[in-house]
Amino acid sequence: MHEPLLAAFDPQAFWTYLKPDHQLLTALWRTVYIAVSAQVLGTALGVLAALGGMSRVPPLRWIAGLYVWLFRGTPVIVQIFFWY
Repeated sequence: MHEPLLAAFDPQAFWTYLKPDHQLLTALWRTVYIAVSAQVLGTALGVLAALGGMSRVPPLRWIAGLYVWLFRGTPVIVQIFFWY
């Protein structure tokens, strides 16, 4: 009978080949920073769009509706290409 594949993992060998240097830690920090920033910004814009959509002021409703219409269902990579 075969042993589970997970039993073949050797943490010491893993850390021998993956030496966390300055570049790796910088890349990790930037990735986490961008992910958290995107989540906060997306939540804030979503709340503003929802409040604008419920507004009694027609131009605010139109702007919120346009925002939702533009970005609903658009893949993130397409939005990144659009903005950059």
